[in-house]
Amino acid sequence: MRVDKYLSILGLVRRSSFKKEGILIKVNGNIVKPSKNIKVGDVVEFQSPTLMFKIEVVQLPNSKSIKSQERKDYFKIIQKETRKKEITSEFIKWLLKD
Repeated sequence: MRVDKYLSILGLVRRSSFKKEGILIKVNGNIVKPSKNIKVGDVVEFQSPTLMFKIEVVQLPNSKSIKSQERKDYFKIIQKETRKKEITSEFIKWLLKD
């Protein structure tokens, strides 16, 4: 599965925002294009103007959408960090709360 599609299905980032917002993506420590294929066990890091997440891929979705309650079952958070810009996504806010 493509890394941009994976992140989009999980609700972490919109696919259209990769070019607009200049999101940097790393897979296993290497900078990659959004079209890079990922597999279970890969470590994905993405940085945007509002946040930085480092996650481990636990499983890949089989459908184009998943329920918001099930999203956390598809990845494990390794590191998270917010930036100055306000975050509007409720799911991202839920992930960042401690």
